[in-house]
Amino acid sequence: MQFDEGKHRIQALLIIEKLAAGYDPQSGEALGPEHILHRPEVIRALVLALHSLESRTSGPGRSAERAGAAWGKNEDTELRELFASRVSLQEIANSLQRTRGSITARLVRLQLVESREDARKLLASGTR
Repeated sequence: MQFDEGKHRIQALLIIEKLAAGYDPQSGEALGPEHILHRPEVIRALVLALHSLESRTSGPGRSAERAGAAWGKNEDTELRELFASRVSLQEIANSLQRTRGSITARLVRLQLVESREDARKLLASGTR
């Protein structure tokens, strides 16, 4: 049995994303305000780890094959549907073959969220 680094990297990405947003990665429940994950230094560390894994996961030849390509109406429609269905950011990126950053930027452009940070928070656990 071989170690699938890409698969484990995506799993780690999803776990860190949920933790950084203040959710239990297994149950999806919000963590209490006194939880260690709400400390600024822990949040910063998780965000840095998230960005590092994100850049390695969404690089050339990975799930972001359409990175940099113009968005079409069909993709915008699919993005709206996935967003409304409470699908996680990583799942949307995989489905549309785009980077997570391009997904959050497009959600802002389509006026579905006010900021990219809002998009990341809303889509961190796949539930709203």
